[in-house]
Amino acid sequence: MVSVNIPKIDKPYEPIMTSLTIALIMTFVTTFVGISVNFGFTYDFFLRFVRTWVITFSFGFPVLFFIIPRVRRLMNRKSP
Repeated sequence: MVSVNIPKIDKPYEPIMTSLTIALIMTFVTTFVGISVNFGFTYDFFLRFVRTWVITFSFGFPVLFFIIPRVRRLMNRKSP
């Protein structure tokens, strides 16, 4: 079995890297599905996909950057 040594992310960069990783994956998948379902695999599929992905990522990353820490705090709260 191949072992991959992934370096640990420094604590100050963790929120940015978490948001970036989730935003890249989420926007890629949703954009791909949305474009392929609505327009099909036409000659301009790649151009439509890239253009839409840039727009969705530009909204998705900042939203996740501000939402994820708040959700973490909410989930880590002690219940009474």
